[in-house]
Amino acid sequence: MLRYFYIAYHGHITQKEVYPALLSIIGKGQQSNEALEKIEEFASFYGFMIDQTNGDFCSWANENGLEVLLENEERSFQIEDKIAALKHFKITQTFPLIFAGLLRVKNTEGKHASGNARALANLIDLLEKFHASYSFVCGFARKQG
Repeated sequence: MLRYFYIAYHGHITQKEVYPALLSIIGKGQQSNEALEKIEEFASFYGFMIDQTNGDFCSWANENGLEVLLENEERSFQIEDKIAALKHFKITQTFPLIFAGLLRVKNTEGKHASGNARALANLIDLLEKFHASYSFVCGFARKQG
């Protein structure tokens, strides 16, 4: 989880490099509180994404200040449906990218928030389609021997 947290905020890192990099980010005093709050926010997202029994994205989004994603019923259904598919197939590689998109939506106000929500819905749709196609092709190749 910590590696994905780091990737969402700072970019690629190997598992071996995560701990030293996090130590420099966490720091001391107020900086450490802010970093820990960010980790806690990511942990909430990560917990939701790996929990196979909790498929209610709308409730999670509402609890985490992402109401703008719920303003358009069709869009919120699309996001919930695609996230359910990613969760079902246990696709975790997308977590940092989706979380970074959620942060972008959350930290944008006004008319730009709706545009960012639409872009995030499209991104999640593309990620799900890519992984579904990739899984189909790899599965087909294995069967062909």
